[in-house]
Parts: sequence; C-alpha cells; structure tokens
Amino acid sequence: MVQDPVAGAPARLLAAWNDGALDGLGDLVHPEVIRDDSGEPTRGLEAYLDSIRVLRGAFPDIQVSPIDSRRDGDTWIIRWRWSGTHKGPLLGMGPTGRRVKHSGRNVYTFRDGMLVHVQVDADPTLLLSQLKGPVGSASSGKKASSPPAQINDP
Repeated sequence: MVQDPVAGAPARLLAAWNDGALDGLGDLVHPEVIRDDSGEPTRGLEAYLDSIRVLRGAFPDIQVSPIDSRRDGDTWIIRWRWSGTHKGPLLGMGPTGRRVKHSGRNVYTFRDGMLVHVQVDADPTLLLSQLKGPVGSASSGKKASSPPAQINDP
C-alpha cells in the first residue's frame, strides 16, 4: 500500500513551526519550493526553512494552532493562529518582550508528494502594530491599563 505524503503534511509542517523540527522536512519540501507572502517571493528549501528559523528566532516560544483546514487534491488550505513572545530580532526591530498574536491563512500546493508552493496570506502590519504598541501595554510585560492587541481571524 502506497502512503499519501500529502495527507500527513500539515502535522509535519506544524511540528516545524512549534518544535523547530526542520530536519525532517527535506523529503516533503521540494528543493525549488516557492514561498509567496507580503514581500518578495523566495525560492528553495533553505530559503523556506530560513523563513521558519527567522520567526522562531524572534518568537522562540511560538505556538501555531490550526483554526481550520481543508484538502483539495494536492492542495491544503490552512487558517492558523499563532502566539509568541518577541525575544529576538525581527524586520530590523530588536526584542520588545511583548506577547503577540497573529493569524492568517496558508495555501500549500504539492506535486508528486512534495511541497512546491506556499502562499501566505497574513497582514504583517498587524503584527508590527502589536510590537510597536504603546509603552506599558499588557503585551510588553509591564503594568497595563488595557489588554494586549489581538488580531481577528482573516
């Protein structure tokens, strides 16, 4: 019986984000994978893995949770939410210590059982607004007069 590598892909990708389990993605992610998000598209396995490393470096306690997912042939569409504490550099900004939440949607396209394209739909300005929020907000770890900013589901 032939195993369907696309069926188990979401769990493996989630483990990469939550646990840093990147070593096990080489047989799932195509060497020329394309990742599209708010910036310039990137190409290649290392660039894709670097996108995970950068976010995990900025938010080492990141926890990504799927809100819902559906499969359509060789495509997975996953709406997600993550939270984490900003403890490392991100987009030229030093650590703020703020706890933030972010949400969006990824469309993962597979060919011959390998991830060939990732479309990330998330608004980075909403994330940055939490990191640049007013001093003394609850997400900064200091005494707060209002709750931390939250991002609504897309």
